[in-house]
Amino acid sequence: MHEPTKAAAAGDDSAHYVAVGRSNSQAIGAFIEWRETQIVMISLVVLDVAAAATGLVLDLLTQTGVIVPPLLGQLLQSFGGFTLFVFLIELTALVWVFQLAFFTHVGYSIDFLVAVEAAALKVQVLNDALEKEYQAKATLNLALQRYKDEVDTLKEALTIAAMSITRHGVEEVEHDNDEVADDSEDNGDVSLRQPRIVSPDDVFQDALMS
Repeated sequence: MHEPTKAAAAGDDSAHYVAVGRSNSQAIGAFIEWRETQIVMISLVVLDVAAAATGLVLDLLTQTGVIVPPLLGQLLQSFGGFTLFVFLIELTALVWVFQLAFFTHVGYSIDFLVAVEAAALKVQVLNDALEKEYQAKATLNLALQRYKDEVDTLKEALTIAAMSITRHGVEEVEHDNDEVADDSEDNGDVSLRQPRIVSPDDVFQDALMS
């Protein structure tokens, strides 16, 4: 009476364990189809969706001017890359195990398309970010070059202005020196042309000398 029940129980237990004589592909397929493995994968899917939604919210907050810690965004991106890597490994293992039969399964086919599209989208986002970084670097280099040109132009203008001021100062000094020299010459001629006042002592002194 109890033998069918034991046989059914033995069959249920054997479904959770890999037989000794199975190949590697069958062992991997059995591991992937374990309930615990599926629970882990479903949990990763849920966490990946939550991380993606959180990333969108953070982007919206950043656009509105709210300061978001950069570390949080980096953690979300790292987690998204990790889950995508795990999903790709799972799909690769499933293709290796089931081969063409993999594509006849609707659920696996949808998972494959979603994972491939997510990988392509992530690569596109990274390329866009890299291109934007290159454009920002080029814009910054152009701005620095313009600033350098303006500084050189200003330096040249200051040099010309300093030389002009120096030349003007030298000319003024030379002009002042010429005026002083002219004044001194005029004063010397006047002193020679002024009449000499003769005093009685001078007359007496001239008489003695004669």
